[in-house]
Amino acid sequence: MSAPGRAVDRAPRGTARSGRQRGFSLLELVFAVAIVASALLGLQAALSGAVLSASDSINRRAASVLARGKLEEILAGASPAEDSGSFEGHEQIRYTSSVEELAVGVGTGGAPTERVRVVRLEVTFPLDAGEQGRGRIALASALPPEEGPQ
Repeated sequence: MSAPGRAVDRAPRGTARSGRQRGFSLLELVFAVAIVASALLGLQAALSGAVLSASDSINRRAASVLARGKLEEILAGASPAEDSGSFEGHEQIRYTSSVEELAVGVGTGGAPTERVRVVRLEVTFPLDAGEQGRGRIALASALPPEEGPQ
């Protein structure tokens, strides 16, 4: 018996009190580690996708800037209108330019009224590491009329 006025700490029948009740079990710890690992794997996949997308964007932007510059050179007469090659410092970015003559306008009897020379420039660039193949940018512009003897 206990002394009067003194509280007695008794566990319900059939259970034993132990220090294990205050901590985590091994099973709980395994589940917690699995949840954290899954979350980290998902985060890593999202970040690697963003890095690859940024890489593709950088290649596309560089190809676009180089294509515009090359087209300006062709229109100014500084580069041949029919040519192919790669850009200095960007050997992985390649270009091909060609000239096509188009008939425009409709005169009497359905005959074309003018002929226009159009330069077409196609630039290819590598896609990011996750995709195979090459990206493509195509630009076109009318060439200035050729000056003939007057």
